[in-house]
Amino acid sequence: PPQAHTTGRPWLQRREATGVDDVACLRVEQLYPFPAEQLRQAVEDLGGSPELVWMQEEPENRGAWSYIFQRLVELFPGRAIRYAGRAASAAAASGSHCIHLREQEGLVEAALNGGRATSVGRNGGPVAKEAHGS
Repeated sequence: PPQAHTTGRPWLQRREATGVDDVACLRVEQLYPFPAEQLRQAVEDLGGSPELVWMQEEPENRGAWSYIFQRLVELFPGRAIRYAGRAASAAAASGSHCIHLREQEGLVEAALNGGRATSVGRNGGPVAKEAHGS
């Protein structure tokens, strides 16, 4: 099955609310020291999807993405690595609960729909992009 990797809770909340079970989700609780072998084994145990998605609820420039990307590339050579989350922003949050909820839904949709956010928040809302290592 497709796999999503996250440090946050939006996907897990959605999964509980909807019963979606066709995407494997690994919640990475520890970033440092980076749990390379545990993550590699967990991904392989779930079927070794050719595409990995890193999803986070923080803006791109505030969450773990910049730290985790190169580690994922090195750990899973030849696999597509995608980011699904909020666009880079000076503010950590939108300041509106309604917008926040729309953004949460949009970033989960972006992770599940190959990078196409189906709902957006402020400033264009969630972003998803494909990133390949060298």
